[in-house]
Amino acid sequence: QENHAWTIDSKWTIDSSVNLSNSSMKPFTNLKDLKILLYVTTHMSDVHKKFLKSCWSKAIEHSRILQSSDVTVYLNSKADRREADKIILNNTLGHNNLTIHERKNTGYQEGANDALKDAMVEKWWAGYDWVIRVNPDVILRDETALLDIMLKDPNATGIFINCRPIVGSMFIHTDFFALKPAALNPKRFQGHFKGNAEKAFTADVYADILKTGGGRWLLSAEPLNALCRAGSGKNLAKSPVAHHHPPSFLRKNDTLEDFVCPIQFVKANEVSNR
Repeated sequence: QENHAWTIDSKWTIDSSVNLSNSSMKPFTNLKDLKILLYVTTHMSDVHKKFLKSCWSKAIEHSRILQSSDVTVYLNSKADRREADKIILNNTLGHNNLTIHERKNTGYQEGANDALKDAMVEKWWAGYDWVIRVNPDVILRDETALLDIMLKDPNATGIFINCRPIVGSMFIHTDFFALKPAALNPKRFQGHFKGNAEKAFTADVYADILKTGGGRWLLSAEPLNALCRAGSGKNLAKSPVAHHHPPSFLRKNDTLEDFVCPIQFVKANEVSNR
């Protein structure tokens, strides 16, 4: 197994401003021209359920991307809870074409890796222009930068958040990313890189997306601390993607109906011209 030491290359670094001077492909002019899959992976923890119940209807209301996407869920919760979990998922994410794949939970890191492996092996992403991968507690609160890249930068093949900007190395967040499946070698995510999900994912996308210059970075969503969570340590109003667990979401005895979404959303009525 090959060892890699990655550093951020400035040519891969982009937030919402896009340089099309070297573009070899035509940009999309309308979101309707794109076929997008929202790929949600969940073991339906209490925290995931609380975010699904309190935040996702608002996230969908404020996002043209979420409104127009198909949804595939990788569900690896306990078997005796599955039917109840599927009711929550259908009530929350059934706004568009929803597919739920049920799988055994193989562990914290292994489960995250398996979600990518199964998607590639079983070709769940085939035919989509973009796939956006999230957990239920990772919320797209401002889609402007994502829309800018998807519509204005045809050479972009991946949109990522770096977990380790404070040390200057590359360690890609796996609870949120967007990529073009067509850019990937079909043998990616097959377990060639074991262990930590972020390390394995970074290794798998390096040759196909990063090395070719197709990677784009959501700089404003990078964490300010050692936690590999989008926007961790920041004012949530400053991060386009929020992975935040307020204390009220961690209490186990409250009912799901007691919670108020802590995220402030931005509605992108039109793509930014920045």
